[in-house]
Amino acid sequence: MPKKLRTKDLCREALEQTGWVLQYVPDCFKTKKICMAVVKDCGEALGGVPKRWRTKDLCLAAVRNGGHLYDVPDALLTPELLEAGKNAFSS
Repeated sequence: MPKKLRTKDLCREALEQTGWVLQYVPDCFKTKKICMAVVKDCGEALGGVPKRWRTKDLCLAAVRNGGHLYDVPDALLTPELLEAGKNAFSS
């Protein structure tokens, strides 16, 4: 879809359907609250979260819900987060 047609309301509706579309939502329509809600439902959306908002809590929520460890900043790769990733994929 052309960027000029991506409105805030359209992006919100798309995110309500599936979180993985976060990567296509312009950053100007994203908030920390929206990103956290999306990764709690669809951890794979972590790649669409602006890097400046990838906190320990947000990354942990994402990884617990199927998010990829390669989207987690190296500085946040703690034993707790690695264990959460292992548990998410082994269950």
